[in-house]
Amino acid sequence: MSIPPALPETAIYTSCYCEENIYFLAKSFIDHETYVVFVSNENKTVAIWNQKRARSPDIPVVWDYHVILVLKTANSSWIYDFDAVNASPILLEEYMGRSFLPDVLPAFRCLFRVVPSRLFFETFSSDRSHMICPDGTYSVTPPTYPAIQSVAHSGSNLMDAFVSMDSDKPYGEVMSLEAFTTWGESRG
Repeated sequence: MSIPPALPETAIYTSCYCEENIYFLAKSFIDHETYVVFVSNENKTVAIWNQKRARSPDIPVVWDYHVILVLKTANSSWIYDFDAVNASPILLEEYMGRSFLPDVLPAFRCLFRVVPSRLFFETFSSDRSHMICPDGTYSVTPPTYPAIQSVAHSGSNLMDAFVSMDSDKPYGEVMSLEAFTTWGESRG
């Protein structure tokens, strides 16, 4: 089994800004085969177990969306999730078994938008408006660095296009839990 790179000690992390955390992590693994994966559904209510924010280990966290990184090596796929209880990286099979239940209620079932990291770097832009409350304040304090803006989409906000699980959106491929697990376990 190929050993993946460790989570860098200098990795940038801001609570509740998973897409930005993963953006910078993927940048640090630029020479590897990586994919940015948005997890959501049409209701924006996905149940994910094995998360640090859970009230107890047997209760999932229900996110509107979550973002993880997949790094593929010669014979394994590894997940990096800053918000998981287990240290990253973790084998995809182990992560999936701990984090997702196949028989969850339909309103909480996860879909996965898999985006090659290079495409993500070229296209992703967020003005962080999805974190602003009706009163104009942030629901969670934003990072101190500027919002991520791709050269191709500078000044725009594409968060909805990436979080959406509508397969008509042009960024990556949307997969079911089963399809994502099969894709992650495959090589080539």
